[in-house]
Amino acid sequence: MEDINPLYLKKDIIDQIKNSYIESDPHIINLPNFLSINSYESLLNNLDRMTPAHKKIADRFSYSEHDIDINLLKDKAFLSWISEITRKKAKNVNYRCLRFGHKDYTLLHDSEAIGDRLEFFILIMKRWDTKWGGHTVYVAHDQQPILFPLEGNSFNLIQKTKNRHKFIQYINHHSGKENLYIIEGFIE
Repeated sequence: MEDINPLYLKKDIIDQIKNSYIESDPHIINLPNFLSINSYESLLNNLDRMTPAHKKIADRFSYSEHDIDINLLKDKAFLSWISEITRKKAKNVNYRCLRFGHKDYTLLHDSEAIGDRLEFFILIMKRWDTKWGGHTVYVAHDQQPILFPLEGNSFNLIQKTKNRHKFIQYINHHSGKENLYIIEGFIE
Protein backbone atom coordinates (compact mmCIF):
# COMPACT_ATOMS: atom_id res chain seq x y z
CA MET A 1 0.00 0.00 0.00
CA GLU A 2 3.07 2.26 -0.09
CA ASP A 3 2.04 3.13 -3.68
CA ILE A 4 -1.09 4.95 -2.46
CA ASN A 5 -0.99 8.56 -1.31
CA PRO A 6 -0.72 8.21 2.51
CA LEU A 7 -3.57 10.72 2.93
CA TYR A 8 -6.03 8.07 1.67
CA LEU A 9 -4.88 5.58 4.29
CA LYS A 10 -5.79 7.76 7.29
CA LYS A 11 -8.81 6.49 9.23
CA ASP A 12 -10.70 9.81 9.20
CA ILE A 13 -10.17 10.24 5.44
CA ILE A 14 -11.28 6.64 4.80
CA ASP A 15 -14.45 7.40 6.77
CA GLN A 16 -15.08 10.52 4.66
CA ILE A 17 -14.56 8.54 1.43
CA LYS A 18 -16.87 5.78 2.71
CA ASN A 19 -19.62 8.28 3.60
CA SER A 20 -19.30 10.03 0.24
CA TYR A 21 -19.49 6.71 -1.60
CA ILE A 22 -22.50 5.45 0.36
CA GLU A 23 -24.43 8.73 0.11
CA SER A 24 -23.92 9.17 -3.65
CA ASP A 25 -26.41 7.79 -6.16
CA PRO A 26 -25.06 5.98 -8.03
CA HIS A 27 -22.29 5.00 -5.63
CA ILE A 28 -19.12 6.67 -6.97
CA ILE A 29 -15.87 8.17 -5.75
CA ASN A 30 -13.18 10.21 -7.45
CA LEU A 31 -9.86 10.50 -5.61
CA PRO A 32 -7.28 12.91 -7.09
CA ASN A 33 -3.55 12.40 -6.46
CA PHE A 34 -4.25 8.76 -5.65
CA LEU A 35 -0.79 7.26 -6.11
CA SER A 36 2.32 8.55 -4.39
CA ILE A 37 4.30 10.90 -6.64
CA ASN A 38 7.14 8.37 -7.08
CA SER A 39 4.76 5.50 -7.90
CA TYR A 40 2.81 7.60 -10.39
CA GLU A 41 5.90 8.88 -12.20
CA SER A 42 7.45 5.41 -12.30
CA LEU A 43 4.26 3.90 -13.73
CA LEU A 44 3.96 6.66 -16.34
CA ASN A 45 7.60 6.24 -17.40
CA ASN A 46 7.20 2.45 -17.68
CA LEU A 47 4.06 2.82 -19.80
CA ASP A 48 5.72 5.39 -22.08
CA ARG A 49 8.62 2.99 -22.76
CA MET A 50 6.38 0.07 -23.69
CA THR A 51 5.02 -0.73 -27.15
CA PRO A 52 1.52 -2.10 -26.61
CA ALA A 53 -0.50 -4.16 -29.06
CA HIS A 54 -3.12 -2.12 -30.92
CA LYS A 55 -6.60 -3.62 -31.07
CA LYS A 56 -9.50 -2.45 -33.18
CA ILE A 57 -13.00 -3.61 -34.07
CA ALA A 58 -14.45 -0.57 -35.85
CA ASP A 59 -17.97 -0.77 -34.40
CA ARG A 60 -16.74 -1.43 -30.85
CA PHE A 61 -13.31 -0.04 -29.96
CA SER A 62 -9.86 1.17 -30.94
CA TYR A 63 -7.05 1.27 -28.36
CA SER A 64 -3.74 -0.30 -27.43
CA GLU A 65 -3.43 -2.76 -24.56
CA HIS A 66 -0.39 -3.04 -22.31
CA ASP A 67 0.68 -6.25 -20.64
CA ILE A 68 1.78 -4.94 -17.25
CA ASP A 69 1.67 -6.16 -13.66
CA ILE A 70 0.58 -3.63 -11.07
CA ASN A 71 1.46 -4.91 -7.62
CA LEU A 72 -0.88 -2.54 -5.80
CA LEU A 73 -3.92 -4.12 -7.47
CA LYS A 74 -2.84 -7.58 -6.30
CA ASP A 75 -2.25 -6.49 -2.71
CA LYS A 76 -4.66 -7.94 -0.12
CA ALA A 77 -4.43 -4.64 1.76
CA PHE A 78 -5.82 -2.86 -1.32
CA LEU A 79 -8.79 -5.25 -1.34
CA SER A 80 -9.34 -4.60 2.37
CA TRP A 81 -9.22 -0.84 1.73
CA ILE A 82 -11.86 -1.20 -1.04
CA SER A 83 -13.99 -3.41 1.22
CA GLU A 84 -13.88 -0.84 3.99
CA ILE A 85 -14.98 1.98 1.67
CA THR A 86 -17.75 0.07 -0.12
CA ARG A 87 -18.88 -2.15 2.77
CA LYS A 88 -18.69 -5.10 0.39
CA LYS A 89 -16.37 -8.07 0.48
CA ALA A 90 -13.73 -7.58 -2.23
CA LYS A 91 -12.18 -10.91 -3.24
CA ASN A 92 -10.28 -10.37 -6.46
CA VAL A 93 -9.22 -7.59 -8.85
CA ASN A 94 -9.34 -8.05 -12.63
CA TYR A 95 -7.72 -5.26 -14.60
CA ARG A 96 -6.11 -4.22 -17.85
CA CYS A 97 -4.10 -1.21 -18.94
CA LEU A 98 -5.24 0.61 -22.08
CA ARG A 99 -3.56 3.38 -24.05
CA PHE A 100 -5.69 5.87 -25.96
CA GLY A 101 -4.32 8.28 -28.55
CA HIS A 102 -5.60 10.03 -31.65
CA LYS A 103 -8.56 8.16 -33.22
CA ASP A 104 -9.03 5.78 -30.25
CA TYR A 105 -12.37 5.17 -28.51
CA THR A 106 -14.78 2.59 -27.14
CA LEU A 107 -18.47 2.36 -28.07
CA LEU A 108 -21.54 0.96 -26.39
CA HIS A 109 -22.38 -2.45 -27.82
CA ASP A 110 -25.37 -4.70 -27.03
CA SER A 111 -23.26 -7.86 -27.06
CA GLU A 112 -21.18 -6.56 -24.16
CA ALA A 113 -23.97 -6.22 -21.60
CA ILE A 114 -22.43 -6.64 -18.16
CA GLY A 115 -24.34 -7.05 -14.92
CA ASP A 116 -23.88 -5.33 -11.60
CA ARG A 117 -20.30 -5.01 -10.44
CA LEU A 118 -17.82 -2.69 -8.78
CA GLU A 119 -15.69 -1.01 -11.47
CA PHE A 120 -12.67 1.25 -11.13
CA PHE A 121 -10.19 3.10 -13.29
CA ILE A 122 -6.98 5.04 -12.72
CA LEU A 123 -6.02 7.76 -15.21
CA ILE A 124 -2.36 8.14 -16.13
CA MET A 125 -1.19 10.97 -18.41
CA LYS A 126 1.57 13.55 -18.84
CA ARG A 127 -0.75 16.33 -19.88
CA TRP A 128 -4.25 16.34 -21.27
CA ASP A 129 -6.79 18.88 -22.46
CA THR A 130 -10.45 17.92 -22.07
CA LYS A 131 -11.08 19.30 -25.57
CA TRP A 132 -9.15 16.31 -26.93
CA GLY A 133 -11.80 13.82 -25.77
CA GLY A 134 -11.08 10.69 -23.76
CA HIS A 135 -13.71 11.08 -21.03
CA THR A 136 -14.95 7.93 -19.37
CA VAL A 137 -18.74 8.16 -19.55
CA TYR A 138 -21.36 5.99 -17.86
CA VAL A 139 -24.88 6.18 -19.29
CA ALA A 140 -28.22 4.71 -18.24
CA HIS A 141 -31.66 5.04 -19.80
CA ASP A 142 -33.55 8.14 -18.60
CA GLN A 143 -30.64 9.33 -16.43
CA GLN A 144 -28.00 11.99 -16.85
CA PRO A 145 -24.67 10.59 -18.08
CA ILE A 146 -21.86 10.41 -15.54
CA LEU A 147 -18.77 12.08 -16.96
CA PHE A 148 -15.65 11.48 -14.86
CA PRO A 149 -13.01 14.24 -14.75
CA LEU A 150 -9.93 13.78 -16.92
CA GLU A 151 -7.31 14.15 -14.23
CA GLY A 152 -4.02 12.30 -14.17
CA ASN A 153 -3.37 10.19 -11.07
CA SER A 154 -7.05 9.94 -10.17
CA PHE A 155 -8.76 6.81 -8.85
CA ASN A 156 -12.41 6.43 -9.79
CA LEU A 157 -14.80 3.82 -8.45
CA ILE A 158 -18.42 3.18 -9.41
CA GLN A 159 -21.01 0.60 -8.44
CA LYS A 160 -22.17 -0.24 -11.95
CA THR A 161 -25.68 -1.59 -12.42
CA LYS A 162 -26.76 -3.85 -15.27
CA ASN A 163 -28.58 -0.87 -16.86
CA ARG A 164 -25.53 1.43 -16.78
CA HIS A 165 -23.00 1.19 -19.59
CA LYS A 166 -19.57 2.72 -20.18
CA PHE A 167 -17.70 4.16 -23.12
CA ILE A 168 -14.51 6.17 -23.70
CA GLN A 169 -15.04 9.31 -25.74
CA TYR A 170 -13.25 9.53 -29.12
CA ILE A 171 -9.76 11.08 -28.99
CA ASN A 172 -9.55 13.82 -31.64
CA HIS A 173 -6.60 15.11 -33.70
CA HIS A 174 -5.82 17.91 -31.22
CA SER A 175 -4.24 15.31 -28.93
CA GLY A 176 -1.28 15.06 -31.32
CA LYS A 177 1.13 12.43 -29.97
CA GLU A 178 -0.10 12.62 -26.37
CA ASN A 179 -1.45 9.43 -24.81
CA LEU A 180 -4.01 8.74 -22.13
CA TYR A 181 -3.49 5.55 -20.13
CA ILE A 182 -6.43 4.00 -18.32
CA ILE A 183 -5.96 1.17 -15.86
CA GLU A 184 -9.48 -0.20 -15.68
CA GLY A 185 -10.96 -3.16 -13.94
CA PHE A 186 -13.57 -4.63 -11.72
CA ILE A 187 -13.59 -6.09 -8.26
CA GLU A 188 -15.29 -9.37 -7.43
